[in-house]
Amino acid sequence: MPDNIRFYLDENLRNRGIDVVTTPEAGNMGLDDEGHLAFALAEGRVIVTQDGDFLGLARKGMPHAGIVYSEPRSRTVKEIIRGLILIYEVLIPDDMRNRPRLSPTHRSTRYNLHLKPNAQHSQHPLSILS
Repeated sequence: MPDNIRFYLDENLRNRGIDVVTTPEAGNMGLDDEGHLAFALAEGRVIVTQDGDFLGLARKGMPHAGIVYSEPRSRTVKEIIRGLILIYEVLIPDDMRNRPRLSPTHRSTRYNLHLKPNAQHSQHPLSILS
């Protein structure tokens, strides 16, 4: 995903008080998909991705704090942001744990977000992995 789109997504979520961590920020650029899921689980973060391999790992029973999948090129960045905010505001961590969700909005290539629960609202922290 181009850096300008990644920045737009990250900053729009952060400006709303959502805890967002990117793959580079977490120092996880070299991790495989299983490593990203393990990192997100340990951190209590939901992965937001357009990489269908994460759904396959979930189907195989790999534990995770949550996966939000968005079909590539199906939504604008603005629509993705609105969908992530909706998930963040409505669902609690138990709603996400080991239950992959289709994003109400979509878009990107291999962009993995991890949501971190907001202690104030008991919501999800976001981590963005790419």
